[in-house]
Amino acid sequence: MDQRILDFRMISPRSGANDLNDHALINTASASAFTGLHRAMSTDAFAASFAVAPWTDCAAEDCAQWDALARRAASPNPFFESWSLRPALAHFDPHGRVKLGQLRRPDGTLSALIPIERRPRYGRYPIPHLASWLHANCFLGAPLVANGGETAFWRGLLEWADHHAGSALFLHLAAMPLDEPLTDALIALCEAQGRQIALVHREERAMLASQLSPADYLANAVPGKKRKEYRRQHARLSEQGTLAFVRQSDDADLSGWIDHFLALEAQGWKGR
Repeated sequence: MDQRILDFRMISPRSGANDLNDHALINTASASAFTGLHRAMSTDAFAASFAVAPWTDCAAEDCAQWDALARRAASPNPFFESWSLRPALAHFDPHGRVKLGQLRRPDGTLSALIPIERRPRYGRYPIPHLASWLHANCFLGAPLVANGGETAFWRGLLEWADHHAGSALFLHLAAMPLDEPLTDALIALCEAQGRQIALVHREERAMLASQLSPADYLANAVPGKKRKEYRRQHARLSEQGTLAFVRQSDDADLSGWIDHFLALEAQGWKGR
């Protein structure tokens, strides 16, 4: 099986051959306005407001709502969950250049979240644009959006971008999953608003999906000589103490497990 991943570019519904900003996917305003707070009110049943601010303005206490959103996201994305995205932003963007776009219901409930940045180049071309922010080890770009709020989120994001594009000529959404309600809602909204939307890259990723039991899969996939070597290594390691395979579904002592894992990794070739 495979997971199909898309890169999208979207253009403003207005078109004018003599004005590049009219070709901007998300239209004009001063560049400094990007750092401010803007609200775009949704008109559908999922009434909400869209706001953008530096990620550094996100307080630690906001993580509870962020985590709750991740649990009910229409398209789950662990790379955009708080435990993953906040440390990544702290490492790669300590000064808060990246913004967080957030959709909130009237009662303040967080209903969607996406990291956004301005980029001066598109590939090797000097074409300024807006984009969802991904780092080198982030392999999925789907925003976290509560199930049922997909259209409201995209409408809020595009309305905000129309008013805060600055010099940006389009919005680039990388690594979007295909055949998901989240992506379908984006395409449908762009069609309804008369926006140009283009698929600029597609890739397929391998995914393990087997009906075999773990033991049968191992027997089919790994040669007998290699399995014998694994048993030898297991026996040698057992000489240092009792070995046990443990699988947990809770977060008990999670920090300790992570620390032990990273310490072990640092002792090998990855730590050199």
